[in-house]
Amino acid sequence: MKFTMNKVTMSCVAVLSGAILFGINGGTIVHADSGTGSQVSTSAAQQSADDETPIDSGTADDSFDNPIQISWAVYAINGDKNNLQLRLGNDASTENAGSSTGTSSLGWSTYLEDISSVEIVGNINTSTRLQSLFASMPNLQIISGLNLLQTSKTTNLSNMFNGDSKLKTVDLSGLDTSSVTDFTSMFDGDSSLTTLDLSKIDMSKASVTTNMLNGTGLSSLTLGTNSVINQAAMAADPYTYTEDGSTFYTANGWVNVNDNTKFLSTKDLMSTYAPQSDTRTQTTWVPKDSVKNINYHIQYVDSATGAVLPVKSDQVFSGLQSDTVNLSEYTLSKIGQLQAGYLSGLNSIENATSGTIEDDGNGGYVVKAKVLKADPVKVTVTQTVGTDKPTDDSFYIKKNDINYKYTDITEPSNGTIDLTKSTIQIGDGEVTSFADYSSATDLNSILTAAIDSQLDSNKVIGDNANTNLITVNAVYTKKNTGGNNNNNTGTTNNVTQKVATTTKTVNLYNQKGKLITDRVLDKDSGWFSDQTHTLDGTLYYRVATDEYVKASDVYVYTAQDNIVRVNSAIAELVDSKGNTVTDRALSPSSEWFTDRYTVINGQKYYRVATNEFVSADKVSLL
Repeated sequence: MKFTMNKVTMSCVAVLSGAILFGINGGTIVHADSGTGSQVSTSAAQQSADDETPIDSGTADDSFDNPIQISWAVYAINGDKNNLQLRLGNDASTENAGSSTGTSSLGWSTYLEDISSVEIVGNINTSTRLQSLFASMPNLQIISGLNLLQTSKTTNLSNMFNGDSKLKTVDLSGLDTSSVTDFTSMFDGDSSLTTLDLSKIDMSKASVTTNMLNGTGLSSLTLGTNSVINQAAMAADPYTYTEDGSTFYTANGWVNVNDNTKFLSTKDLMSTYAPQSDTRTQTTWVPKDSVKNINYHIQYVDSATGAVLPVKSDQVFSGLQSDTVNLSEYTLSKIGQLQAGYLSGLNSIENATSGTIEDDGNGGYVVKAKVLKADPVKVTVTQTVGTDKPTDDSFYIKKNDINYKYTDITEPSNGTIDLTKSTIQIGDGEVTSFADYSSATDLNSILTAAIDSQLDSNKVIGDNANTNLITVNAVYTKKNTGGNNNNNTGTTNNVTQKVATTTKTVNLYNQKGKLITDRVLDKDSGWFSDQTHTLDGTLYYRVATDEYVKASDVYVYTAQDNIVRVNSAIAELVDSKGNTVTDRALSPSSEWFTDRYTVINGQKYYRVATNEFVSADKVSLL
């Protein structure tokens, strides 16, 4: 009969909902607070004040320092009180403003984080200080009407636009800066500012420009004969800038946009435009030899084969493709994603814990962390009954296997354990009798306790575990069986388990080992068993009243429905006895239905066909 694997075919449909957004860049603005219920169509920078009601406003003593006479109001854009426009001045008259000395002196300071556009609507005669006038507005994108600020007496523009991280451009050409001496941190932190023209403002009296352009994302800077950017106006090379506010580039200096032979480092650029310098020219400068900063993630692979491991660091990083990345912060133990059979600590990554950013071949970038395999640890178990030949029941445990659970070893039914003569040794430690090691009275309880004592803080056998983890020599006194099957009732123990047949029918026996001739267990069937019965060295499982199957004819399993996905390598199949299936295997990344798992030679396996199983360390549960 042909048995067919149940392969799971899965598909995912992602439905993206479309939305039309009207924003502040020339979009439609609805003033829900107008009281008219009507829609006002206007650009964000040119809203009409007719029939509008501001959500807050002020004059005289509630903005700037006294004495002042300046009007201000904030309006909800499209009725959204988290998206505001600030208007300054009165279009019917000229107002006289006092000094702005910081954001706390501004009447609209409560609304700084929600203001996305500023419009100056009337002439304002300013005082000597406009410090931080438009600062600390992280959502500010548009400023219009700067030409209405009468700034001929102003000497301090420090921090004027500081921290406006979404401001992409600003027109300064209408400002009279002929008296300004202090431009400190004027655009500091404006990371989205990509284009700036300083050539049209008078900086001839500038004495302080410290950090004026620090933290900007400039990809175009126009300077003129009156431009001054001395005294560490911007960060030294390498210079980092943005293309769209999110994609970063790194460059080493600046080049004349019209003559790429004229190159200046950032330091030289500031020297060229120092006060009284005779080398200042009208020039637009752009970053030179820029390299894109790319996003990448860490990909864990087998150091020997390069096979991708099913573990990852969720964090996305940014850097240059030529960068060397220190991986010691991202070992498997530190990201909390252990992989069975691989080292996890500081020395687990090949090549001194460093790696380089490289193309992953799929449009992305990765740093490959080559994880070293760990030798499994051995638990040596010898069982000896009387003068019989010892049996070897040794097994291996993979290091860092978070799914490992000890499976009981079958103890001989024809012997009684001698706790004094039986011995256990942990690693290279002293040899100790069972009686001295534990209060337990059977081999499996002692082994369970011994293995548990070797688990680390992650509840696994860790990197530093001794390769010879535990050595056990279990000694039994032989029982007197009577020598006659007719008088031997065997040894019975109560259990709770499920057993299954494979591709053949299975014979039944009574408690005395006699074949039952009128019925069998059907192939590929599962049965509840409540007892084990050992008779003349043969182990049986009870499946009905006085009906037993030989343990060698079935396997014990646990029912569990799951989907499993094969890891990055081909996974071989075995039968219930652990024999390799030679004519087929499971392909990488394929998915399969499983209804149960069993333990074969101390390892966990999932069933994917009638008598075909895949090792748990070759797949992942979905």
